[in-house]
Amino acid sequence: MKSLSLCVLAYLVSLFLTSCIGSAPVEGMKSPVGANWKAPLNTNLNNVTLGSKVGRASVKSYAFGLYSVGDMSIATAAANGGIKTVRHADYEYTNAFFFAYQEMTMIVYGD
Repeated sequence: MKSLSLCVLAYLVSLFLTSCIGSAPVEGMKSPVGANWKAPLNTNLNNVTLGSKVGRASVKSYAFGLYSVGDMSIATAAANGGIKTVRHADYEYTNAFFFAYQEMTMIVYGD
């Protein structure tokens, strides 16, 4: 029982340490209690025109990251919005209750 408790503790510590690591150009805070924010995937916004259509595609994670499902590719988001030419992309991040539930959504704009 003691070794199981140590394994669970090690998993939880690694979960909290790795959940704050990000690699996007712009990223908001990932609070363990809950968070919801949007950010751009491109920081060169001098000549951006969004276009007339919006498409979204999501990945969801359950049970503290033990199970994830979805497709948040730009191609899927564009297809979902009927977009043939992608002009800009944002993403949205949501988590709740100490990362028990997480969702990442790709948002594309275009024509």
